[in-house]
Amino acid sequence: MAQTNKRVFLHPLAIVAISDHFTGIEMGGSMKPSGSKTLGLLWGKQQGLDSTITDAVELLYSIGSDGVPVITADELNKQKELFTKVYPGHEIIGWYSVGTEVVDLDTMIHREIMKYNESPLFLLMHPSPDPEAKDLPVAIYESEMHTVDEEMKMIFVDCPFQLETTQAERVTMEEVAKATPTDGVSTLDLHVNSLNDSLQSLSNRTKVLLKYLEATERGDIISDQKLLRSVLSICNQLPALDQNDLDVAFGEDYNEFVMVNFLASITKNASQMNELNDKMSKIVPSLSRNRY
Repeated sequence: MAQTNKRVFLHPLAIVAISDHFTGIEMGGSMKPSGSKTLGLLWGKQQGLDSTITDAVELLYSIGSDGVPVITADELNKQKELFTKVYPGHEIIGWYSVGTEVVDLDTMIHREIMKYNESPLFLLMHPSPDPEAKDLPVAIYESEMHTVDEEMKMIFVDCPFQLETTQAERVTMEEVAKATPTDGVSTLDLHVNSLNDSLQSLSNRTKVLLKYLEATERGDIISDQKLLRSVLSICNQLPALDQNDLDVAFGEDYNEFVMVNFLASITKNASQMNELNDKMSKIVPSLSRNRY
């Protein structure tokens, strides 16, 4: 594929929204069945050849008799009206999907989105990227008309892009990276393990300094006054605390941390139960009438 001169700036919020949308469909957290095509709109700002993608929102569509997604103009215009009321400076930049490669169906959907943007962008996210890959599993295209076999056909052209973040996004992504559990390990366990590694490293380095001071005192090695002054400076930075006071303060901090962690877990579980109840009420309306 050829490349375009258009410059595209992609914000992390849009990437997270697309990933969350795809995960919700595959894990049964969506009204659409697992395996359904992931479709959504890209929102942002456009000025000349510069396009900034700031957000991504799920696109409402139905399935036709031939299994092809059907985009209703009324629903899309309603989404556009609601979004632009909240973000008046934004517009539809393009659309997104999830897949390993561009297919014919993507061309059909792209033509439909062109009714709302003359030159929309198409973002394709890979569903199962290589864990060792350093690049994002994201490709962005724009369409161009070319003559192929004496016929005008639409082809997708690569659009190079670069990440752009605001201060709020940067702080949020850092916190998400720190707090994300892996392989079923809780956030508390990750935090405790991190503290344990830090304390173990501090203990090992302290033992090295202690052995050096003992060897210097016995006369096994020649005294280095500059090095001894550095060791004294380090020792002066250590707070002189009573062991009992330290134990009490540590116990209070630990209990508060555990309590906050438990409260957060209860809040999260309650929210998930409410979401499940709402979904069940939509599937079986009688449940909402007979709840109490």
